[in-house]
Amino acid sequence: MNFDVLIIGGGVIGLSIARELHNRGTRRITVVDRGKLGCEASWAAAGMLAPNIETDASEDFRHFGTESLDAYPNFAASLFDETGVDIELDRSGTLCLAFDEPDAGKLAEIYRQQSLRSVRVEQLASAEVLSLDPEISPAAHAALFYP
Repeated sequence: MNFDVLIIGGGVIGLSIARELHNRGTRRITVVDRGKLGCEASWAAAGMLAPNIETDASEDFRHFGTESLDAYPNFAASLFDETGVDIELDRSGTLCLAFDEPDAGKLAEIYRQQSLRSVRVEQLASAEVLSLDPEISPAAHAALFYP
C-alpha cells in the first residue's frame, strides 16, 4: 500500500479525521474497517451524541463530550456546504423513560446527579411525555428530558 496516513476505523470519527486531513492538504490517506465504511457502531448510533446521559464515569470525559456536542452544528453545516447533504441534525433533546418503579428510582437518581452538575434536565409526568409523543406507551410513568 502507498499512503502517508493510515486510519483504522471507518466510522464517523475515522472518516472525519480523513476529511480534515484532506482539507489540510494530505492526499494519500487510506481508511480501513472490518466492514463497510460508516456502517458499524456509527451507523447503529445514528449520529446520536448525548454526553450528559451517557457519561457518568468521568467528569473530564463528559466535558469532552459536551464540547463535541456544542461543535456538532458547525460540523453539520460544513458538511452541507461541501456536499449538499443535510445530515438532518436534531437538537430537540433526549428522552429517558421508566416503565416500572425500579426504573423510575434510577431516573430520579440520575436527575439528582445531573442537577448537581447543573445539566439542563427536566422531570416529566406521564401526561407531559404523551404530549411530546402520543405513540409512547402510557405505561411510561416517569421520564427525564435533556433539551
